[in-house]
Amino acid sequence: MKLVGWGNRKTTYFVVAGAAAVLIGLLVLFLWHAVSDEDDRSPLDTSHSDQEINDTGHMAQAIHDVYTVNKELALTFNGMADQDRMMRLLDELDKYHMKASFFLPGMRVAEEPDVAQMILNRGHEIENNTLDQSDMSLMSYEQIYQDIQLANDVIERETGVRPKYVRTRSGDYQEEIQLAADALEMEAVVSYTINPKDRDMQSAVEIAAYVEKYMQRGAIITLNTDVNPEIVGSIAYIADAASRRGYSFVSLEELIDSGAVRKPLEQIPGYDAARINPNYANAEYELFDNLVSGRNEIALTFDDWGSDATINTILDILDRYGVKATFFPVAQGLQNNPNMARAIVEAGHEVANHTFSHPVVTTLTPEQLQEEVVKAHQILTEAIQQQPLMMFRPPTGEIDQETAEIVAATGYQTIAMFDVTALDWDASHSAEEIKSTILDQTVDGSVILLHLHDGIHTIEALPGLIEGLQGRGYSFVKLTELMEHAEEFESKLSEDGNGEMSRAIKDVYTTRKQLSLTFNGMADMKTMTSLLNRLDKHGIKATFFLPRLRVEKEPDIAKAIADHGHKIESSVPLPLDSSRKEWNKEIYLTHQMIQEKTGLEPKYVRTSSGEYTDDLRLAAAHNGMEAVIGASLFLHNWQGESELEKRHYIRKYMNRGGIIAIDIEENTDLIDNIDLIAQSADSAGYQFVSLEKLMEGGGERIPLESIPGYAAAQYAPTVTEAVYNLVNKVDTDKKEVALTFDDWGSDETVTKILNILQQYNVKASFFLRADGVEKNPNLARAIAELGHDVGNHTYAHPIVTELTAKQLQEEIIKAHQIIAEAIQQQPDMMFRPPTGELNEETLHVIAATGYKDIVNFDVIPSDHERNRSAEEIVQTIMEQTTNGSIILLHLLDDTQTVEALPDIIEGLRAKGYSIKPVSEMIGISSYGD
Repeated sequence: MKLVGWGNRKTTYFVVAGAAAVLIGLLVLFLWHAVSDEDDRSPLDTSHSDQEINDTGHMAQAIHDVYTVNKELALTFNGMADQDRMMRLLDELDKYHMKASFFLPGMRVAEEPDVAQMILNRGHEIENNTLDQSDMSLMSYEQIYQDIQLANDVIERETGVRPKYVRTRSGDYQEEIQLAADALEMEAVVSYTINPKDRDMQSAVEIAAYVEKYMQRGAIITLNTDVNPEIVGSIAYIADAASRRGYSFVSLEELIDSGAVRKPLEQIPGYDAARINPNYANAEYELFDNLVSGRNEIALTFDDWGSDATINTILDILDRYGVKATFFPVAQGLQNNPNMARAIVEAGHEVANHTFSHPVVTTLTPEQLQEEVVKAHQILTEAIQQQPLMMFRPPTGEIDQETAEIVAATGYQTIAMFDVTALDWDASHSAEEIKSTILDQTVDGSVILLHLHDGIHTIEALPGLIEGLQGRGYSFVKLTELMEHAEEFESKLSEDGNGEMSRAIKDVYTTRKQLSLTFNGMADMKTMTSLLNRLDKHGIKATFFLPRLRVEKEPDIAKAIADHGHKIESSVPLPLDSSRKEWNKEIYLTHQMIQEKTGLEPKYVRTSSGEYTDDLRLAAAHNGMEAVIGASLFLHNWQGESELEKRHYIRKYMNRGGIIAIDIEENTDLIDNIDLIAQSADSAGYQFVSLEKLMEGGGERIPLESIPGYAAAQYAPTVTEAVYNLVNKVDTDKKEVALTFDDWGSDETVTKILNILQQYNVKASFFLRADGVEKNPNLARAIAELGHDVGNHTYAHPIVTELTAKQLQEEIIKAHQIIAEAIQQQPDMMFRPPTGELNEETLHVIAATGYKDIVNFDVIPSDHERNRSAEEIVQTIMEQTTNGSIILLHLLDDTQTVEALPDIIEGLRAKGYSIKPVSEMIGISSYGD
């Protein structure tokens, strides 16, 4: 339990503690006589001192205001004055139909229970003001508990009502009070929002003026009945102020019960959308001061902060005219009236960031500026209980590129300026001047700057300028709406679009054995009919990228393609160095032509070569195209090549998720080879699907930096102390062996190996060359998804002992990242050196990168040699394998490994060996789990 101020008040504590104990004893004695002399009731039960002091360990909530957007207030009083003043106060409250909550000291209730009963009879609440308003910051928990409990008992005994709330004389509280209140089953410790400090003996008018100045939604006003007699006269003025401001008084209990619970900041989605980010150089941002939408739309924006009265009046005017605006409040002011910020949002307006304390941002250090933005974001979020609009406006409008980047790095990438300002913050500018300036400056897309300050003429000007602008045909929208409409307008007119790029796709991320067959251009009707019939024969649905001029000239061919169930997309046969404007125009015209002639809506675009530029991707996005399509395999003119060579070429470069492209106009002879292409795919177990279906079935590749473990391999300049585990063979008496596969091969070869392993339910270990993985990442992912180990075999397969330490580590790290991105997870942290060559120095260099398990082999069947037969490979393995052997095989094409593999597995099992991945044999978890 926390004892506030214990270290500084030790002596005082014992003195006060003793005094408090004497006081309580005297009170008990007093109460005994008071009740005994009055009637035959039993004296006050003092047995609490013998009872256990409860401590639930939980704290009652502390309330200084109530979270509500209703214009309601609670009037509360501390202490109990003499009967005459209390009567006059109650009469004033009745006169203005105000219900209040009285926090009464237990001792005063015991002294004058009739006054307390009279408060209840008038319809007011009675709550606990402690026993005698002693300073609880100097009490122990036990004394606080007993004090509050005894006051509760006295109030309940004399009035029949047990208090729900407790308040100290000052309204301050510490944890012990909250703990005691909870232990006594009280609902809250109540402080205040507005304290006019009537103890300073102000006049009734001064007291009321202070209350009005700080009047706000959900406020709890506190006055003292027994200090300043002027509080009685202040009631009339306070009632008048509330009425003028549209506020009503409710009881404290009603105010609390009708209020909502504020979520803690950390529970509000988006609370951390703004963060300190020192890496601000070149951070991207968008800055605007005018947003032309082509709709005669404009935006009203309000900066800074003001009193509750000023902002309420502005909200009322906006509501009267049905105008929604965007507010950029200074968070330091908003901090004192968070309910107002929430009221702004609930009225349908937007709330964005204007810093915490309104500094000139160009005068701050990067750290200071980001602290201002992030602090303001958090205060705004907590106040409105949701993420604010992620727009930033610099105080005074001063900003430069560096400060814009600093702000953008926090997460506020949209910087909202203005093009219309009447300098309304200057009180010397009249309402008429403000209105006329704004009317003169406003054009389509204008962002108008006004302020929320007190004592200026904005409120007077606002109705006139709204009416004037509406009379000129302008409509008011929020900034987000204006931005959206401006973007739509720009997308119709601007060659640059919105700056976004369409995806560039050469293959699709999938482990399914699916391909897409695509064609560029159109041949004559006869050739195209033959092609369509062949595609029908093999049940292939293809995608045709058609140029605008061919569709325009021969729409019947385009319709025939569509009638056969194929997809038609846009081909833009322009030079690659074409401008964005040229790409924009051609994509748009082609899209319109295809839609007009075929009724189909193109999604994709491709150049004649399948290559692309950033300008093309920007233009594609500008025209709503989902992707720019390349190809993983371009089939060119095959004249003069044998059928065997053609079949070999197709099968060698056929990959999962591959996009095959054929240019019909340049290579009409390729059409004659559709049968060969279809048969080659079928024999390799591949299925042709439309490009759209292939892409729909594909996944989204996680960027490298988002993959857990992508950085598990790191460059380490100091390597001499790196610890490694070199494994040539596992030391075990179990009949267990490992099959390992090195290097890389074609999709067909590797797929056959995977199929055999799956057929025999064998899990193996693959040490992959990353330069091969780079060309066919889907195959690497398929290996991983089948449950095999995926280890590191360098990027380009060098002899590691011939490299410098830096070169070797670069090879390993590059391979690690390529494999991680391909399989979308951390590879197994096992490394195998090409050819198996190692020395002590390279072992340390390898281990220093994070690859501490270095796996070689003890069984070498030399299957990589093309002249080795399947029988020789099998025989060597059978002869060399013993318990714990690690068998080296390869993924290369044109070797006999695939033919030998079934016999290897069956032979090992016949000898009683079980086959396991290396990770399992040496006891490491797969994929870094």
